Amino acid sequence: MDEDAGAARAEMASANKAARKAEQQALAKKNAEMQSRLKNVKAVTDDDVMDEDAGAARAEMAAASKTRKKKEAKKLAGENAVKAERLANVHAKTDDGDGLQF
Repeated sequence: MDEDAGAARAEMASANKAARKAEQQALAKKNAEMQSRLKNVKAVTDDDVMDEDAGAARAEMAAASKTRKKKEAKKLAGENAVKAERLANVHAKTDDGDGLQF
């Protein structure tokens, strides 16, 4: 009885193994086909907003931002120049012996 059960178990195991292998091969084939289909997909959605009102508004805002940043950079450069000049003209209030008091 035990030998028959062992033989039946071995036979079922080999049948299950063969079925799993066939299932894995079928799944691999199906995945390969799906990958091929995904590679060949073409976009059909119009994602270019520059030809619409939103694109025109975006371009206008970008130009305004560029102009504003140029003005801010010019103002900041002027302020920095004034501060650098003030810093260059700073003198010590106390004499520490290096001769640079006034």
